[in-house]
Amino acid sequence: MQYGPQIVKNGLVLALDAAEANSYGPIKAEVLVVAGGGGGGGSHGAAGGGGAGGLVYHSAKGITPGSTITVTVGNGGQGGRYYGASTTGNYGTSNNSHGFQGGNSSFGDIIAIGGGGGNEAFYTDSIYKNGGSGGGAGDYYFGVANPGASRGGLATQTNSGGGIGYGFPGGSRGPGGPTTAEDTSHATPHEGSGGGGAGGTATGGGPSQPSDGGIGRYYPQFINAGSPAGWFAGGGGGGYYYYGPFASTNAPNTETGWKGGGGRGCNGNTNYDAQDGGTYARGRGTTAGTANTGGGGGGGSGNNTTANAPDGGSGIVIIRYKGPRKATGGTITTVDNETVHTFTSSGSFVAGTNFADLSGNNITCALANSPAFNSANNGSIVFNGSNNYGSNTNFLGHQTNVGTIIAWAYPAAIAGEYYLVGAGGTTTFGATRAIRIYSSYWSVVSYGSGTEDYNSIVIATINTWQHVAFVWNGTTVNFYLNGTLYSATRSGMITLSSTTFSVGCPPWSLGSINWNGRIANVHLYNKALSTSEISQNYNATKARFGL
Repeated sequence: MQYGPQIVKNGLVLALDAAEANSYGPIKAEVLVVAGGGGGGGSHGAAGGGGAGGLVYHSAKGITPGSTITVTVGNGGQGGRYYGASTTGNYGTSNNSHGFQGGNSSFGDIIAIGGGGGNEAFYTDSIYKNGGSGGGAGDYYFGVANPGASRGGLATQTNSGGGIGYGFPGGSRGPGGPTTAEDTSHATPHEGSGGGGAGGTATGGGPSQPSDGGIGRYYPQFINAGSPAGWFAGGGGGGYYYYGPFASTNAPNTETGWKGGGGRGCNGNTNYDAQDGGTYARGRGTTAGTANTGGGGGGGSGNNTTANAPDGGSGIVIIRYKGPRKATGGTITTVDNETVHTFTSSGSFVAGTNFADLSGNNITCALANSPAFNSANNGSIVFNGSNNYGSNTNFLGHQTNVGTIIAWAYPAAIAGEYYLVGAGGTTTFGATRAIRIYSSYWSVVSYGSGTEDYNSIVIATINTWQHVAFVWNGTTVNFYLNGTLYSATRSGMITLSSTTFSVGCPPWSLGSINWNGRIANVHLYNKALSTSEISQNYNATKARFGL
């Protein structure tokens, strides 16, 4: 229950409220979009690690009520083909061994670019290495067949959809890389460079040392995902190939790409810890980017026995906002008044389809035909008098011969007939209660046992907030306007029937005789509130409406 202790809680069955932090209003959400990581380069030497998927973070994305936003989660890029493996598909430009780019991820107009694939060593310059973060370069030696193979891919991620984009280039080898004096021959060892991460480019590396993938970015508010928790978009580590006696000096440098799911670069000798984007472990070879982190795949090695280098990790999209759930889509969790939607695969985010219940009973009221939202007075829903209404046709808890309906309403028209709220039967002569305006007067409607009461009670005021309450106790109908009691006797009051509750129209004819104006909240009780309890609720909430 989101209301403070001032209102009456005993007997409360339903508490709809349009307050912006709680219900139908526009959502101001944190949005994290991470694209798929690039695949590691395959190689007969030592290839580059895949670049991390581009990352975009928006701190306050506005989402319109009733809107449907397409969510795309990019796949990780496929790892390059190893030298000598059978060739199938479109691998690389000539040696079939470059890593592929990861797939783009998006949340509406927020677009994260897939990570660049790792470059193979020596021979060809990859057409896939540019990406959200660039793929790492393959090994270099003086007189290399294609110097472009030793240049890291460019980062192409930019700001998008109002969010801030993050991506860094992949690491290079040789001139312009971690050393300016590289191997003078084609002899081993061979060392690849790590792919870029969302938090930095490849680190470390040098003669006899592959470089680590670039570090990802950490978001403590998103620790429900990531690897480790809260980290996303780390670059894949460079591959390493050493043929000959193990040299203890060939130790990898700092590990950073693993903070963001980057994969480990492959080692070609079981005694060597390959540089990685994850914790390095002797002799375990290459690893893929972690799923749903956007991590780049590890770079390959010449004598790896599998057909392909590791794939990049798939992307992820996370939306987080204050208050209870106001949308559908993804895996939804609500903790400490914060709601998180996590998409690990593509789908749709559908906002603002319900007038949310704050009673704790989770009885939502579906809104039809996208009524507008007004942010004044901490939020209200604007019904157009034509086809806007809300309903729940499986509403339980009100089937008693006593009860109370309360609402804050702002009529924009009073000369005709306009139903504000109702509960009960789905036929005209079912057991039903409703509040309406008829010919400028507030009225309560009681149907039952084939008879009907239209009690015109007190004149309504146009374009003014009013607190109305309808109480029935088995024999008497009481109506309150702004805490003042009015009453009319009704004999033979029978128990409410059916399971329909409506806002902005009568329950027996959904979508007709529609309310014209605003509604801020609606409370329904399974008890007849006393005059003092009605006054308690009115006084607890009137300041919101300037009274």
